[in-house]
Amino acid sequence: MINRHRKHRVPPTTARIVEITEEWVTITLPEYIVEMLRENMKAFAVKFGREMGPDDPMFFDPDADEPTPMTPERYEELIAQAGEAAGIPDAVERLRATVEQRRSEMGWPTDDER
Repeated sequence: MINRHRKHRVPPTTARIVEITEEWVTITLPEYIVEMLRENMKAFAVKFGREMGPDDPMFFDPDADEPTPMTPERYEELIAQAGEAAGIPDAVERLRATVEQRRSEMGWPTDDER
């Protein structure tokens, strides 16, 4: 849930809120994030044989037969597998710590504060 009344410090390389309406939030993203999302959309088309639609999950389970949102558990499993392959056995814990540190630096609530 977005707190529409709280201002956040945002580093220059991250997303910026452009517009907030009752139905959506419009943001700008750094080019590397846009490219990552484009690659994900290409992977979706290869996997499911069609372009991603407005009701399809952007972050989908790559092993599912139908477009299925990736669960947090599946996401962690894939991060752990990638970490193991890269020689980082504690990748999930490191990612959590990094996310919490960045949230704190930006003035956003951490897991302990939510």
